[in-house]
Amino acid sequence: FEHPAQALGFMHRFAERFDTRDAREVLTIDGLRVEYPDGWFLVRPSNTMPAIVLRMEADDGAALERIRDRVRQAFQTIEPDRPLPF
Repeated sequence: FEHPAQALGFMHRFAERFDTRDAREVLTIDGLRVEYPDGWFLVRPSNTMPAIVLRMEADDGAALERIRDRVRQAFQTIEPDRPLPF
């Protein structure tokens, strides 16, 4: 992103469109954190540069792959030409 406002706008679109129906908990303080029984992810705008910060954790490789795939799909729906680091 060229400007922090672009990253913030992306974050809002991501939070509006991400399907959280099977989440155990959804937190929207400073971004979007979605918790599942076997893992979680956090998407938020960076505080220091015009970028999105993404964190994920899971109990095992299969859960991490499932969460990563869902996040990737959502990102690509909103910004199909933006490369992802995973």
